Amino acid sequence: MVSLSTRKRSRMPSSTSIHLLTKNSDDWPVVDPLPSYGRGRELPGGRHRSLIYGRNLTDVIITGDNGTIDGQGSVWWNWFKSKTLNYTRPHLVELMNSTGVVISNLTFLNSPFWTIHPVYCSHVIVQNVTILAPLDSPNTDGIDPDSSDDVCIEDCYISTGDDLIAIKSGWDEYGISFARPSTNIIIRRLTGHNRNGSGIAIGSEMSGGVSEVYAENLYFFDSSTAIIIKTARGRGGYVRNIYISNVTLANVDTAIRFNSNFSQHPDEFYDPNALPVIERITVKDVIGDNIKVAGLLKGIEGDSFHHVCLLNITLNVTSESPWNCSYIQGYSALVSPETCEPLKESIYPKHSSDCYHLSNHLWSSEHKICLEMYVSSSLETSVNFKSKLLLYICLGDGITLENIVGEPENRRLGLESLPLEMSGVVAVPELAIFLSGFIRGPRFVSSGSGFSGSSSTVGFCFISLSLAFSAARRAFSPLRFNSFHGSMFTWKPCFLLVKVEASGSPSILMDNLDGF
Repeated sequence: MVSLSTRKRSRMPSSTSIHLLTKNSDDWPVVDPLPSYGRGRELPGGRHRSLIYGRNLTDVIITGDNGTIDGQGSVWWNWFKSKTLNYTRPHLVELMNSTGVVISNLTFLNSPFWTIHPVYCSHVIVQNVTILAPLDSPNTDGIDPDSSDDVCIEDCYISTGDDLIAIKSGWDEYGISFARPSTNIIIRRLTGHNRNGSGIAIGSEMSGGVSEVYAENLYFFDSSTAIIIKTARGRGGYVRNIYISNVTLANVDTAIRFNSNFSQHPDEFYDPNALPVIERITVKDVIGDNIKVAGLLKGIEGDSFHHVCLLNITLNVTSESPWNCSYIQGYSALVSPETCEPLKESIYPKHSSDCYHLSNHLWSSEHKICLEMYVSSSLETSVNFKSKLLLYICLGDGITLENIVGEPENRRLGLESLPLEMSGVVAVPELAIFLSGFIRGPRFVSSGSGFSGSSSTVGFCFISLSLAFSAARRAFSPLRFNSFHGSMFTWKPCFLLVKVEASGSPSILMDNLDGF
């Protein structure tokens, strides 16, 4: 068992393997149940403490050069299947009440229960992680953010016996009373498969609320379900403002599912009249081949799910009844096969405002979570972050710098002081000409003086292209910098953050564009 401490960096050398093995459950201490659950998730009473554990921590990094941590979970799975457990199984990694957590560049194997479980945490990064467990291993979820905020999960491969990622926030009356939601969750570039779970799940323990979830660039194959919202009468809470886009599926039983019949409750004291609020769920840009069912979307009688929006979805479905919907309301556009009756009303032209989309707030949150991660973890990388932030560029209608830098969370990045010293910046006229052909209605803005939308400004801002891309590839290869193409600035607003050394050569160019 490993206990972590504040401001601790745990690093595993390349090819190192740690095995956490015991054949006696008594070797693992029993701790109190989580207050938002009221009892162990599997059994009444306490629960076994996780194999890697920490609480009330600040600035903890668990990382390695693709080293391996093996939870040796088979003995726990056998105890679970034989019903000989006395307490709920331990997670492989659990961090409680912690802030500034980075878990990266590791492989986790054979967790006894959920693999990575940040609970009551803020500013959590899980990046470049591989999680593996047999497809028939029980409840071996990959990453489960639980009553946590500002979480960034990216560039992970997960193959387990249950949900690859499950966003949670407490169980029935205990979650309602504890009232800590999961919010501002970013998931990007996730690949994986499962047999009994889903690619991305919300719930079923969602009684404290789940909101502002943004997931993109997902690839799920040979799986039971791709995207699911799980809830039930008695859960209460809410799931709202969910945006999932750019999803590729292959050999998946059900592409999109709302399941409202998760009947497990912690005890008899739950309130069956506590109904969940499910609203403003957008799923767009999905393609899939060999899909059995496009959607099983079932709300709760007397508690319909509202503003469900499906856009630009093309699925090769083998079932004669591709959609099955009840107690839901929403809109759709460009969906094949044609969606169910409650969603047939077109998004355009009247209902686009009813569909949750990437508002300024969400883009700012994504910037804050994922880009700030690179700054906060820079001391643990080879990238030099000692130079000043030079320029923050906003592209897209309706985006202003004031909206972004006005947030207290962003002020520490220095954005409110723009424009900063620009000595050493090199214009690239060729790039300026190239970009000017693709930008539609952009606005380059600063804190009040400086930039216009002219092509010369574009060249001035984008500076030494080859140096910046070279540094970016070395530092963050998962960002997949490839080449420019004509749609990069037209499909959504974008942010670029450029840092420049005193010598004038860029140290890094960071972005949230897959077009690069």
